[in-house]
Amino acid sequence: MPHLDSSLAKEKDPLCRNHLFPFISETGFLIKGMDFTNDSYILFAGGQLYTWSHREWGELMADWHEWHTKSPQLEGYVDFAFNFGTGEKNYEAWRTAVLRVIEEKWRLALA
Repeated sequence: MPHLDSSLAKEKDPLCRNHLFPFISETGFLIKGMDFTNDSYILFAGGQLYTWSHREWGELMADWHEWHTKSPQLEGYVDFAFNFGTGEKNYEAWRTAVLRVIEEKWRLALA
């Protein structure tokens, strides 16, 4: 049975640093918290189930940014939770594509 963790300390969790952060870097899975969280979760191998609020996802993305760039955190959680992609001309299309992939993945998993 999966174990649900919704604590604010998840961005420091080795599962996120060792598995989710590389996944985000390799796939470009950059999506703001308001578009992805609250009704989504990630199930890690081994049964660890994580869910985030938009603010928690923003904090995780800010921590990922620092991990990925190896530089001090330049962006706060607010930018990743609410403002990310605002100036990107293709963000809306990107967001729509990402959410469709997630939806299709779940449709296939539940079929």
